[in-house]
Amino acid sequence: MTYVTGKTYAFLAVLIIVLFSAFLLMVLSMAIVFRLPSGNTRDLGMVSAILLGFVISPVLFVVVWKRSGSPSLSFFEGLDAISSRLMSGCFPLTVIYIFPILMVVYLIALFHTGVGLVKGKTYTQERWAGLVDWFEKRRRG
Repeated sequence: MTYVTGKTYAFLAVLIIVLFSAFLLMVLSMAIVFRLPSGNTRDLGMVSAILLGFVISPVLFVVVWKRSGSPSLSFFEGLDAISSRLMSGCFPLTVIYIFPILMVVYLIALFHTGVGLVKGKTYTQERWAGLVDWFEKRRRG
């Protein structure tokens, strides 16, 4: 029997986050493109929308990953810790709620990374450690 660990959920969450955010950026870009008049402009806009979705999204993820991680707590260790604390023991049940929660965690980390670009990397690292700590306290309490 194979057991699913927090690392498995963390890896799948990263994959889903990058693909979902790429898809979301692509859809939003295409919504703007379809307001353009038809012709070459629209075709070029669709190509750029696809490139925007599949280039910008991974770049944003790497920026969050590099800015949030610290020597004591990397970004992936934090995702692993959070997903380990969210497991219910029943894989089908856990899958239903863990990925939306991890997506919200990523969006919070993305927000703090944006603020951290102004306030400094230590701000982002402290916020990431605080977010992981928050999940730890909720699990124990």
